[in-house]
Amino acid sequence: MADVLGRGLVVLNSQRRLFRLEAKIFQPDDYYSNVNVGGDSFYLDDSLFGLALSSPYPARNEKSPELYLRTFASRFDQFIYYLNK
Repeated sequence: MADVLGRGLVVLNSQRRLFRLEAKIFQPDDYYSNVNVGGDSFYLDDSLFGLALSSPYPARNEKSPELYLRTFASRFDQFIYYLNK
């Protein structure tokens, strides 16, 4: 679950324990925080905006899926490996 205001990621593991992760890749980029929609400009420095979990790739011997994430104010999509432990 994305923590937009706190700029972190909250994870519930298989033992039903909550963890909060913080990393530089969750931070917005100031350059992309200036938004223009229909001629109206505003500053929006939201952090984590979208999250998606892939399926594992058994054909490539990958047992863990990848977590894809996007910060609103960034031009990059990121991914991290989900550790299935």
